[in-house]
Amino acid sequence: MTLALIGIAALTNVSAQDEVPRFEPTDCHFETEKPLEDVDCGELVVWENREDHEEGTLRLAVAIMRSTAGDPEPDPLVYLAGGPGGRSVYHIPRWVEGQFWSRLREKRDLVFYDQRGTGYSDPDFCDELDQILYTTRFLGLEPEEAMARRVEAAQECREKMLAKGIDFSAYNSQSSARDLSDLRRALGYQQWNLFGISYGSRLALTAMREAPSGIRSVILDSTSPPNVRLWVESPGALARSLERVFEQCAADKACRGDYPDLEADFHTWLDRLEQDPVELEMEDTARFPEGRLVVDRSLAVGGVFRGLYNQRFPSILPLLVRGGGQKGGHVWRALAERMVRMPGQNSRGLNLSVECYEVAPFNPKGKLESARREYPRLGVILEQRNRHPECDVWHDERADLSIFEPIRSDLPTFILGGEFDPVTPPDYGRLVAETLPNSTFVEVPAHGHAVSPRTDCTRKLLSRFLDDPGRELDTSCVAELPSLSFVTDVHLSRGVYPVARSIQQGPGIPVFAGAGLIGLVLLSGVVGWPIGALVGRYRGSSTSVVSGLQRSSRSAAALAALLALILAAGLLFAIRDAASINPFLLAFGVSGEFEWIFYLPWVIAVLTIVTVFAAVLAWRQQWWSRGHRIHYSLVAGACVVFLAVTASLGLI
Repeated sequence: MTLALIGIAALTNVSAQDEVPRFEPTDCHFETEKPLEDVDCGELVVWENREDHEEGTLRLAVAIMRSTAGDPEPDPLVYLAGGPGGRSVYHIPRWVEGQFWSRLREKRDLVFYDQRGTGYSDPDFCDELDQILYTTRFLGLEPEEAMARRVEAAQECREKMLAKGIDFSAYNSQSSARDLSDLRRALGYQQWNLFGISYGSRLALTAMREAPSGIRSVILDSTSPPNVRLWVESPGALARSLERVFEQCAADKACRGDYPDLEADFHTWLDRLEQDPVELEMEDTARFPEGRLVVDRSLAVGGVFRGLYNQRFPSILPLLVRGGGQKGGHVWRALAERMVRMPGQNSRGLNLSVECYEVAPFNPKGKLESARREYPRLGVILEQRNRHPECDVWHDERADLSIFEPIRSDLPTFILGGEFDPVTPPDYGRLVAETLPNSTFVEVPAHGHAVSPRTDCTRKLLSRFLDDPGRELDTSCVAELPSLSFVTDVHLSRGVYPVARSIQQGPGIPVFAGAGLIGLVLLSGVVGWPIGALVGRYRGSSTSVVSGLQRSSRSAAALAALLALILAAGLLFAIRDAASINPFLLAFGVSGEFEWIFYLPWVIAVLTIVTVFAAVLAWRQQWWSRGHRIHYSLVAGACVVFLAVTASLGLI
């Protein structure tokens, strides 16, 4: 009898291990200096093709932030990343400390997973594909050459994936929606809540249609509906976002005064970049192939398109129009270093698989050409949004028209959209709400893409919605959010950003030591000599012409040192102030109230010349003691070095 029970238990265990789908606890895929508390990791094992199990299984990376509540709610929140192809589990070490996620986990578990074909999940689509598809745009190539490179990269990756036995038909939103359902059951949750941002909202909508069982509620941020022609409408969506910026500048007294016709200035700026692109040398060859960045019309439009995702960007768009020309290379360099991500963070293989299957059929080439003609000034954005050339060589799987039907569901849904979002504008959220009768939509003013984490109001709304999705949501706090405020009073300086970047990255030990030494020498000149003069006066020192010249020389050196210290301190305060106003401002300079700082180098230069001349005279005429002459020369030298560094940074 005992042997029979052991045999049954063994068979049961083998059966559980072979069961698909199943969840297997594992070590976390990401690395941290110390283990993260209350974070569990594992892998969901699913069939690649649910209709043909001969193709084998996939392992999908999963991480669960356990709730900090003693008695958490039974329905977790599962996050669906954007892209398609964005990774999720990779970010857990950073997110676990973040205010946004910490607040949400106060009441329930948070579940994160990497969609099939991205992040730590199977399969690993070609790493080099994102490098080529993403960075080719920075080289200033002719459209035909750039497209040829992208097509060649897609074709080479396709061949590699086919050699591995990849079934391209298994990588789309429907497959991932079923993975979601499998994950919920494998983790043992009866219900959970979906939270999708950007493409994640499309995946959530697909799950509402394909696998609604067990979904308690849905949050859609920056909605990407299946019944919208995303590529075709991209020039119009960008034009709408820009029009709102132009209108609000015209309504703002300060902005209107500086930019009486911002729209005309904007298009003139693009025309100039088309005729005379800005070419820059870049140190980072990982993000900028061949160590260069070419800013032409296409890249400028793409940069503005991407910039409008960020709620801080619209307020500095007028500054970019004014300062981002041939003489504004430092502006583009600073913005590029801030905005351009590192290649490899997005699975282009999954991105192409999904978009070729369910976006390309709904965005026919004829309509794309019509959109280009309708928006001739912004139509170049289609060069970056249109995936048809890559899709033609990637795979021939295409969805039928039924996939483009609106999503209809009675599930409680909270929908958010940002006012300036150029890729998933607020109207997309309104469109989705029309066929979701239990939905609430809010447009968040002065914001762009992915708005839910950005304000205390939206964070509270998410929490209240999750507490009771069936209750009417009071969204009045959205109306109290501030509107767009333009940055207009600015002192332009190409030297501010390098200093700010050095502070942010942390200066190396040699730089820190050198700056500290220079600062101490300057401080000694400010503090030491006035004290010495007071002591000398108290002792009744000589007041001869020579001693008077010596005192004047010391005063000039002390004043130069003092102004240098004031300049350094003032610049730090100005940078801190600019970062608090708008981090993008540092690419241009600082707030106009700190303009006085930039006159100081010229005064310091005059005083330094006097000090250096006096140092030479002091050694020739044997002024003071040897120790005093050495100290005076050190202060003069420190002033010279300070000025040289100031000039090299572009602060003069």
